[in-house]
Amino acid sequence: MKVLIMILSLTSTMALADGENKPSMEERKARAIKNLDVRIEALTALKSCISSASKKGDLVACRKKHKEKMEPMRKEWQAQRKERKSARKARKKKE
Repeated sequence: MKVLIMILSLTSTMALADGENKPSMEERKARAIKNLDVRIEALTALKSCISSASKKGDLVACRKKHKEKMEPMRKEWQAQRKERKSARKARKKKE
């Protein structure tokens, strides 16, 4: 009986520890909205630039500027994705 209680308490403690590492739904939503706002801002700037372009060179410059602006964000998002993927793999190995 004591062994059963110890196993149950250990299991519940491990479940609580795993739950603490996972972001809450509110945190996920906030991160998603923040990323969307960044993209919308960048696309709005690109749209404005393209609208005011008068020749092909201006279009090329607009796209290049947009790409340069988005590149650091893409790298950050890729790094975060890689982190989450490795965390998932680590959790699966524990199971």
